[in-house]
Amino acid sequence: MSLHDDLLKHQIFVQRLIGTEIKSIKESLDLLRRRAISGASNGIYGAALKNLLRKAISGLPDTAISNMVDIATYESKFSAEMFAKYFSQSSIKNEPTSAMIALNLDDTKEELKILKEAFGDAKQFLGSYKGSLETSYEVPINGTKKLLEIARKYNQESTLLLTKDKGAQLLFTKDKSKVALGTFTKVGKEQPSTESWTKDVKTGQYYVTKEIAPVNSAALDKLLRTKNMSINYLVGGQKAPKKSLETAYKQFSQRKADDITQVITDARLSNLSKLDIEAAIHERINGLITTQSSTLAQTAINYTTNVARMATMEANPEVPDNVLWTADLEVNEHCSECEELDGNVYARSEIEEPPLHWGCLCSIEPTEDKPS
Repeated sequence: MSLHDDLLKHQIFVQRLIGTEIKSIKESLDLLRRRAISGASNGIYGAALKNLLRKAISGLPDTAISNMVDIATYESKFSAEMFAKYFSQSSIKNEPTSAMIALNLDDTKEELKILKEAFGDAKQFLGSYKGSLETSYEVPINGTKKLLEIARKYNQESTLLLTKDKGAQLLFTKDKSKVALGTFTKVGKEQPSTESWTKDVKTGQYYVTKEIAPVNSAALDKLLRTKNMSINYLVGGQKAPKKSLETAYKQFSQRKADDITQVITDARLSNLSKLDIEAAIHERINGLITTQSSTLAQTAINYTTNVARMATMEANPEVPDNVLWTADLEVNEHCSECEELDGNVYARSEIEEPPLHWGCLCSIEPTEDKPS
């Protein structure tokens, strides 16, 4: 099983999300339908009718963005789990025997006090190492966890001044050499960093493992509201400006309200009966608008999952900088642009995440392969 296989299986779940979003949009359209029929029956027309219908469907963008943020948050967590599974370990062949720890207190006595509490004797640390970590102490590898716990305790109770980011630089060394093999661990008031030093029992090798973290929902919310989708499409033969997901939903809502207003206006001018006007409303919503709703949902979900995945890649330097582009050619079988990109590897900085067009189901994933 590879990352690519796991993500392809995940697309089945994404398809279910699309179905759920289509249902959510249809609920808003049903409210629009009811208000339109009510307005037409009560003789409301012109600007008053347009305002009534726009208000009826005005909640769709906020509902959609809320749904998308939930989906993006889930997708980021899922991506982080997958990336951790395939990219978070770097092996070190030799078992380390000691570590360098920089406490960086102003008073050496205070530093020795912490070391004594951790190891029962501070004399062995008096020959401190002075180098890139300023004053550091070489400590036994099997006592670093206890040392960090004690350092955190002092940090909470007094004025333990550690290195930058309220952390202590913990560099694992091999055979008492001063060559860093390894890691950075926070020991400030916050929780320790998610890095750990573990041993593979099968190979006997040690690993530095960094937990790949998802992106928080607030950052994803901002992305979905402000970042413009990389969709190419034409209006009147001209390339239309790119827009954010929120803008797309707002325009969809307003245009559908205006569309139904026009249907009712045209029906009145044709002296159609109330039943005929109601039938015209049903026909328009069940026809073109429903098709457009499906396309919007498909595009929105795909955009959201790719934005979340890309943001998770960018937030975690452990993840490779290159991405593999995968096109769903069963859905977009007539799209030459998607077909041309399918299977190619690109530098992450050189591309925008899919979709490329309305209804596009292309996706991206990190890869250690070199660009095509």
